Amino acid sequence: MRGIPMNEETMALELIDRIGPGGHYLNEDHTRRHFQEVWYSNLFDRTIYDVWQAEGAKRFEEHLREKTQEIMHHKPSALLP
Repeated sequence: MRGIPMNEETMALELIDRIGPGGHYLNEDHTRRHFQEVWYSNLFDRTIYDVWQAEGAKRFEEHLREKTQEIMHHKPSALLP
């Protein structure tokens, strides 16, 4: 909701130009500075396809339904004074 900052540091155009297609960014200082800023929703299953199939191949709709039920049945503890 806060938006995505667009500046020289976040765009990393010089880095992209230097590494180029087919290169990787894992050893770059820029990656180490920014990798924790990315948020991934737990709604999407990022399991390897073969493992996902072996675990029952739960479709997104089923996973979403289960997560919704968990949230709807959550009972928060009382706030202490």
